[in-house]
Amino acid sequence: MRFRSRPYDTQEVRDFVAHCEISRRYHWGIFSGGTHIGNVSTSSWSQENHWIDLSFLVGDSNYWGKGIATTAVAAAVNYFFDRTSYRRIIGGASSGNIGSIKVMENVGMKLEGRLREQAYYPALERYMDDMRFGILKDEWRTKKSDFPDLSLVHVEKMNWE
Repeated sequence: MRFRSRPYDTQEVRDFVAHCEISRRYHWGIFSGGTHIGNVSTSSWSQENHWIDLSFLVGDSNYWGKGIATTAVAAAVNYFFDRTSYRRIIGGASSGNIGSIKVMENVGMKLEGRLREQAYYPALERYMDDMRFGILKDEWRTKKSDFPDLSLVHVEKMNWE
């Protein structure tokens, strides 16, 4: 786990997006009313075994608890299962990150494992478990109906696809 004492500056964001493009890493912004409030991204994947690891972040706490992250993650899950060959999506959160755990559960991801005391949080002066979740393509087919407004979410194809 990484901790930052300050937000990313504009050049750091540009460099990161360029890195995503070069490494063929999926990375989408989450916007509300034209304001960039977070991201959905991938960090690792196996094209051979057809799985991808999804992560997400809504940085401004004013947008937490409104279903925005859930909708964004559901849109990304839908994109991967409808437009790519991936058949399994995984994700994780620390045991203390109840909001992220709820997002993954709300999109149909199931708890698949708990890595005990996996990460140390200096601000809390304690270790937390890493909770690992996953969803299969067949499971999404039935869960997808819980998100009738997915067609309203714009998920762009990556330039390298």
